[in-house]
Amino acid sequence: MIRARSLPLVFALALSLVGAQKSIAQDGKESGGSSLGDLFNKVKELKVPDSVTSLPTQLQELKESYLKTAETVDALRTEVGTLRSEVEALKNENARLQQAVGDKVAANDRSALLKPVELSADELATAWRTNKDKATTDYAGRYLKVVGIVEAFESASQDVIVILKTNTESRVHVSSAATRVSTSKCWRARDVS
Repeated sequence: MIRARSLPLVFALALSLVGAQKSIAQDGKESGGSSLGDLFNKVKELKVPDSVTSLPTQLQELKESYLKTAETVDALRTEVGTLRSEVEALKNENARLQQAVGDKVAANDRSALLKPVELSADELATAWRTNKDKATTDYAGRYLKVVGIVEAFESASQDVIVILKTNTESRVHVSSAATRVSTSKCWRARDVS
């Protein structure tokens, strides 16, 4: 038996069931008996935009592009590694060469390069008379300290000419510009016969 307290609840439940049944019956009449086939036909009739239909092709192209990019990145990494090792080898070679040049320059006494070559007037005249080309290569552009007896002085417009006496038939003719008043002059030697 149903208790009196739950009677209103049962009554409300019965009314809602009757209302739901009527609603279902009305939906069936309005739609004209919708079936699964009707729904399938409606789905077929829907137009899909072109941008959506080309998505699989675009996805495939993106995948291929990604794979090519990954291969290119790997190749570039390998090339960069090779170039870095070449750069490192060149840096090491450069450092070695700089060290070698530094050692060579340090070995050459710079003051010895500026120190004049001392020779007698006879040696200079003999060298010039024997082989002019060799004497030019040996003494041209060098600082010379020529020792000899002064035989005569001559003066030109801007040159002072000093003629040194030698034991040979030649004389050493040394000239310098009179306008230069420096004690460390680069003397030019000539054979004067």
